[in-house]
Amino acid sequence: LRYCRLEAIVNEIRKILNSMMLIQQFKSLIFVFILSWIFLFPSVMYSFEVLQLNDDVTLHKEGEELKEINIKKGNLKFSLNKNRFDVFSNTIISLSKETLKVESGEIRIFVENFEGLKMMTPVGVVSITNNGDYIIQYNNEKAILTVIVLEGSALIQGYYREEILNLQAGEKGGFNGIMEADGPAFDVLLKGRKSIRGQLLGPDKISEAYKKDLLNQYNIP
Repeated sequence: LRYCRLEAIVNEIRKILNSMMLIQQFKSLIFVFILSWIFLFPSVMYSFEVLQLNDDVTLHKEGEELKEINIKKGNLKFSLNKNRFDVFSNTIISLSKETLKVESGEIRIFVENFEGLKMMTPVGVVSITNNGDYIIQYNNEKAILTVIVLEGSALIQGYYREEILNLQAGEKGGFNGIMEADGPAFDVLLKGRKSIRGQLLGPDKISEAYKKDLLNQYNIP
């Protein structure tokens, strides 16, 4: 009787182990499928589309991947992962997968898919935390970043700085860097990390008159 019970227990353990092996194999298949999907269909992860192109606009590519947008004159509308970007004269944007960096100039973003959306600049990061309407300006001669939140909310943080600025709808703020001969000034931290020198600006409320002027100025017909 004891032997029968022991054999039954052993059989149950075997069933459990077999089930665990099947689950592990299933997980492995799912992982391989996801990797294959990313490599075979990269447009699903990174969806870029030019909507409108005017005047002197240069798009730099490496193979099929767009790397830089340089607008000397005129403007550009494009969509990226369901978000619309209006880019204005004297603006340079570099791209790497889902990361966009405003090297200089002015852009307006109509955000419908805010999750994970971050705009890099030479002095810090703008993290979009809600769907809405945003204007981002970067003056590369003075190392000044300005963010205007017409609708939505955003966070601004200088590179490797502890302070974070929280902007809500109807507010503007930014980061005022310190300009040196070769660009914005940094302090070198441990392990070679660099902390941007400067200070956060704002938040400041914007008036209805100022907002109206912005809507007229940053409007591409």
